[in-house]
Amino acid sequence: MLRKKYFALFAVAIITFTLPLQAQEEKPLRDGAKQALTQHYIQAVKRAVSRKLRPPADIANGSKCTVAVGLVYPNEVIKVQIEYCTGGGRELELAVEKAIWSAEFPSPQHKAIFDQKLIIEITF
Repeated sequence: MLRKKYFALFAVAIITFTLPLQAQEEKPLRDGAKQALTQHYIQAVKRAVSRKLRPPADIANGSKCTVAVGLVYPNEVIKVQIEYCTGGGRELELAVEKAIWSAEFPSPQHKAIFDQKLIIEITF
């Protein structure tokens, strides 16, 4: 069973994680500990992506991009696919792709909070 976590990226983006409820090969985490580790991981991902994001100067307010990011444990980006992007054209898509490829994704502190696919939604 999977559950989704939603959070904002410095009031600029919303990143959606699909997280496994419990990794079978790992010692289970208490709910409070898992929640704390997940929040720490989320904050680290926010910082990594926002540091690299340089949108085009002529971007329209309300522009949005949804991006699927494939990861290999612990933190290697192996795929970036723009699923939907409005209000900025190909320049915006390229800026978002570049930010994700160049961001240094953090390693999660516990395997139970890692997922191979992140859906990142960015709103400008």
